[in-house]
Amino acid sequence: MPILDWLTFAIAIYGAIVATLLGIREIRREEKKVALFFILHEWEGAYSINVTNIAHRPITIIDMLLSVGGETIPKNILEFGEVEQIIFEWPLPVTLTDGQFVTIRIPYNISRLISDQDKKVEIIVYDAEGKTYSEYKRLSYSSKYGAILPR
Repeated sequence: MPILDWLTFAIAIYGAIVATLLGIREIRREEKKVALFFILHEWEGAYSINVTNIAHRPITIIDMLLSVGGETIPKNILEFGEVEQIIFEWPLPVTLTDGQFVTIRIPYNISRLISDQDKKVEIIVYDAEGKTYSEYKRLSYSSKYGAILPR
């Protein structure tokens, strides 16, 4: 085979590999992804859950389940909990576009239960398509210094 045929073959193989990699990247880019953060507010002693859309497409979050030490927290406690003597509204369902987030404050009585016994926390978030998201990252927020730190 002449050198020109080998060069043409190599360019064709290179083009096929690049096209395949770009195709895989585009498919992954179109997937719906959510990042969950479980944040301890150090000075207040309370926790919050931050749900962030890290994908390119909008996603509708319809529900959330919180389990502390194997016990599921009833939704009526989370929906109508008291945070700093203010009754807050349940923010779900909500549609999040690229980069948007929603913060769900955990009532102080549940936060104390988590802090005092340092129990395992399980968070499950459900979207409108039936997908569940349960992997989260623990962070600490210091309102005194205005910084979020890994925990």
